[in-house]
Amino acid sequence: MVVIFMILILGTIYFFVSKTVKKLIYNSLDQQVAADSGEINKQLNSTFYYLNGISNSVEAFDCSGNDELLAYLGSTVKKYDMVPTGMYMGLNDGSYLDASGWNPGADYNVLEKKWYQQGMGYTNSYFYYYDVPYFDSATGNLCATVVRHVKLKDGREGVI
Repeated sequence: MVVIFMILILGTIYFFVSKTVKKLIYNSLDQQVAADSGEINKQLNSTFYYLNGISNSVEAFDCSGNDELLAYLGSTVKKYDMVPTGMYMGLNDGSYLDASGWNPGADYNVLEKKWYQQGMGYTNSYFYYYDVPYFDSATGNLCATVVRHVKLKDGREGVI
């Protein structure tokens, strides 16, 4: 009788203690997720403000050619942790300008790239996510591509 009574008491204690511990763990996890999501949201917002500033500047920039544009985009490399390789853009004349210095080769046709085609379809000045996140071959990190349609002062259009 004593053994059965002890097992019953221990079972009851275990049930209530495990329920309380689970609740504490879940509450702690919820608080951590909320804090992390707030930090990620701040980083994304500041990055998008930066990207929009660069894009607006590119549209207002009165450049004499691709070399000046590329030099300007070069200032974006390693500026933000979320954009370590900087910004790149494809133009409707077939030019591909990559701030990181990556050269895709002579057979690379930016006009056939889906990110370029999607970006050219937008008529406003917003960034849109392209496709799904992937592992970048240059950094090895998980990343997402965002695209925005830009109109240069020299009459060309493109996607940054």
